[in-house]
Amino acid sequence: MSLFDFNHDGIVSESERAIALGAILSAISEIDTDAEISVSIEEDEDYESLSPDELADRWDDLRIQRDILDSEEPDDPDSEAYEEWEEQRELLDEKIEEIEDLIEG
Repeated sequence: MSLFDFNHDGIVSESERAIALGAILSAISEIDTDAEISVSIEEDEDYESLSPDELADRWDDLRIQRDILDSEEPDDPDSEAYEEWEEQRELLDEKIEEIEDLIEG
């Protein structure tokens, strides 16, 4: 049994992983004020091969990652950290929009 199997179904879903990641990143940022938060995004994901349920799960995961990233927005819009944050945010938005297009499609 995994610590991150929140619904106790014996499987750690992508959503459960994303929630766990958010909790861990939040805890780290509370402990270390200099901690750098980043979100891992696979740039070449093939969403067209996913089932509708898998697309919905991936969409949820990406939205959670974006919410986590939004909570860590750097204060200085002229900083390098803000540039990196903005690039990650734009990539997440593109992926979310791509999945939305497939779902509506």
